[in-house]
Formats: sequence, C-alpha cells, structure tokens
Amino acid sequence: GGGSALDAAKVAALLGAHGGRVRDYQGSHPLAGEGRFVPHGIACALTAHAAFGVTHAALPDRHREATRLLTGREPDPDDPNPLGAAMLSLMKRIGTPTRLADVGYDAEDVPALVAGAEKQHRLLSCAPLPVDGRLLERVFRESL
Repeated sequence: GGGSALDAAKVAALLGAHGGRVRDYQGSHPLAGEGRFVPHGIACALTAHAAFGVTHAALPDRHREATRLLTGREPDPDDPNPLGAAMLSLMKRIGTPTRLADVGYDAEDVPALVAGAEKQHRLLSCAPLPVDGRLLERVFRESL
C-alpha cells in the first residue's frame, strides 16, 4: 500500500525490465548478455506496456492518474491498459524502440530473461500483485 501513481508506474516498468543480468554497470545494461547492451531507461520502457497491462487491474486509479500526467488527457475508463498505450505512443513519437525484438531479443531469450528477473526480489516485492515466473513470462512474451 501507499505510494504515488508515479511510484506505481516505476514498479510496473521495472517488473522484469532488465532480467537481473546487469554486469559492470556503466550507464547501460546487458539484457541476457551476448553483447546486447540496452540503456537502463530503454530496458524499462520495452516491457512497460505489457507490465502496465498486468498491473492495471491491481491499481487502476494510479494507472489512470499516471496516464493523465503523461498525456494531459483523461483516459478512457473502459481502456484496460491506458498507461501502456500512452507509453507506447510516446515511445513511437520520439523514435525509441518499442519491443524487445527491436533490440535483438526473441522467444528463445524469454526463459533466460524470466530466470534473471525472478532474482530481482527487491523490485518484484514492490509490485502491486503477486509476481511469479508465469507472469514474468507473459510480460516478456507480450513485449516481444
């Protein structure tokens, strides 16, 4: 309980965003290694749409408030993922990659991403719903 809409958005975006495979941090994260380096903010953003899609039901008011702050507009009350849609729209407008596939990941990478993300107890314990491997897998697959 507690926290702001921005806190909820941060937790949702961090829900497995970098898979726990950060080595020698110098301003970028290797997601699952193999020489693929993705800046931290992009790593969080790439899974944000899917993460917000699963966390919206747990904190709909916070997600709608964060959407209002991001877009300056009232979100459609029937939209099951307004914050995710707002985030994707912003990413497209500024030319940022929007999917894990845009930075070289595919379905074969999902198990390693899930395994790494499951080690992020400090982050996952802040999520507004229980997080397990199945939920993380869903987030990563929907982020491809």
